[in-house]
Amino acid sequence: MRQLEKKEENFILKHFFEKVIFLLDAHPQNPWPQLMMKFGSMDLAKSCFLSLSSMHLYVNNGGDEFYKNGLLHINNTMEYLIKYVKTSGGNQSAKIPNENEDGLDIKKIISKIKSESNKKKKSTDFVVILLLLYVHLLFAILESGRSALARMFLKLAASIASEPMFNEKLQQIEQSQTFLCVISWFDTVSALVSPDCRIPYCDPKWFGESKENISTDKMNGCPVGMFRVLYDLSLYRKEIMLMFDEQQVFLQDIKLMHKKLMDLRDRLLHYRDHVLLELPHSSPFTFIDRLKCAQLWSLAGNLLTIQLEMHYFKNLRFWIEQNRSIILKSDSPDSIPLNQIYTDRATKMVTEFLFVYKTISPSSPIITQMVWPIFYVAVSSCTKENRLQSWAALETLYETVKMGTIKSLMDIVETVWTKGCSIESVLAGPGWLENGIDMLPC
Repeated sequence: MRQLEKKEENFILKHFFEKVIFLLDAHPQNPWPQLMMKFGSMDLAKSCFLSLSSMHLYVNNGGDEFYKNGLLHINNTMEYLIKYVKTSGGNQSAKIPNENEDGLDIKKIISKIKSESNKKKKSTDFVVILLLLYVHLLFAILESGRSALARMFLKLAASIASEPMFNEKLQQIEQSQTFLCVISWFDTVSALVSPDCRIPYCDPKWFGESKENISTDKMNGCPVGMFRVLYDLSLYRKEIMLMFDEQQVFLQDIKLMHKKLMDLRDRLLHYRDHVLLELPHSSPFTFIDRLKCAQLWSLAGNLLTIQLEMHYFKNLRFWIEQNRSIILKSDSPDSIPLNQIYTDRATKMVTEFLFVYKTISPSSPIITQMVWPIFYVAVSSCTKENRLQSWAALETLYETVKMGTIKSLMDIVETVWTKGCSIESVLAGPGWLENGIDMLPC
């Protein structure tokens, strides 16, 4: 592939700093590019910016040159990662292994990074690696939202940030919490749609605190308290899947799990409790918009609890009336939902969501970053009017941000509507997890 001329390179870089950066991060200072330039080489930083900008230009305008240029520069950054991820001997140009392959050993990778850091004493290589993992996630979101590396990168990022030696240094680096906050948000919503009900790798502490300068409140308008409920909801999906994987389940355990789900729903319904009247150090979002934002994320989370309740507990009252003490595998629901369930309760929530959603400007970062909620509302829509409105919302979102992930989500919505299947059944099948590919609804 030919090298970019200076004029072309400047055009792509200008597009990154004038357009792309504001779509990727609602934080007013957008600190991660500065951190990359501070801790990485200028060439590495430039490759990050060119890769993301080129991919956005490709999705926005088409043109194979933009696509090829995006891949070229993201591959340049991959070479830096391979140096650390490749823990055994052999050709350094080898591909990064998939998560399920033996080549990925998180402990060895962390040990290698620590060893390099000890040699250089004040080394900040681990910061560059965290930033590159973040950039690769952003690249996947811009391209299509489909990624065979997302799990590995999320797991590696969380492992690095959790390592006491690196965590202590991160505390001393201004704004390092920002990209940890965003990675944690990406990790959580990706876990919520994972067909195998994986749990997030992140620490929920990385969402920040609403009273602090860096938090999900500041990043996308949704209060930290709500994200912690969504995090717990992803843990719940895994727990209940494992329970119904057993050959027999005690009815008492099923009752306890039902209560746990109702407690999660109750926490979601109390979204107002988490919205501060004023955020510290100012905020790009008004109190009213943050209140609406919390309401919308709450409604999407509640829709998920309805799906879980209708699937796993639809026979609970019947089992109680029968005085059953043990439920056999043959009588229990599938461990993972196979079909989408439409109810009047869900329709009311979808209608409420769409009404509130329309009261916020489509160009507001609150809306442009509210990807998982509008996606989940769309797949939960069953009336003609709600489907028209949710589809229009997705189309507007795509036209606003021009990110490939929105197109992929729209394809999933169409499949769910047409076949009446669940999100899990789509994302578990061919072209997705069956082939090692995850969805990033971010």
